[in-house]
Amino acid sequence: MTGNSGSVPMQLWRGVKNLRTPAPWVIWIFATLVVIGYPVVSSFYWISVQQAGWLKPEADSIAIPILDSFFAAISILAPFVILATVLCTRRTERRPSIIGWNSERPWLSGVASLFLAGPSLLLFLASVADAFRIEEWFELVWIPYTLVISAWLLFLRARLITRD
Repeated sequence: MTGNSGSVPMQLWRGVKNLRTPAPWVIWIFATLVVIGYPVVSSFYWISVQQAGWLKPEADSIAIPILDSFFAAISILAPFVILATVLCTRRTERRPSIIGWNSERPWLSGVASLFLAGPSLLLFLASVADAFRIEEWFELVWIPYTLVISAWLLFLRARLITRD
C-alpha cells in the first residue's frame, strides 16, 4: 500500500469522525419538526388506519387520539424540546463532530452519550426494524418522524459536550 490513503475501514472511520453538526438554526428546524411532526404524523396515521378499515365502526372516533397528540405536543413535548435545544445550542460557536468525545469533560460526555445518543441509536434501530416488518403501508409514516428525533438527539449531544 502506498501513500497515506489507509485501509477502507480507516477511511470510513475518518469520514464518520469528520461529520459535523449543523448550525444551530438547523437544529432549531429539527426541534420544530419534532414538535409539529408528532400531531401531523399522528393525524395522518389515524386517518389512514380508519380509511383502511382497521377500526370498528362502533368504536370511538379517531378524533380522540388525534386531539391527544395535539395536546401532548403543545403541553409536554414543546416545553421539553425548547428547553433542551436552548440549553444545548447556546454558547457554542464550534461545529463539533457528531461522534466526538470531550476528554476534558468525560462525565459530561458519558452522561450525554447515555441519555441522548443511546435513545437516538435505539430510535434509529427501531426505525430500521420497522421498515422491514411493516404489515400495512400506513405504519411507514412514523419512520421519518423517528429518524428526525434520532438526528435531533445526536445534534444535541454533540453540541452539549462541546459547549464553552
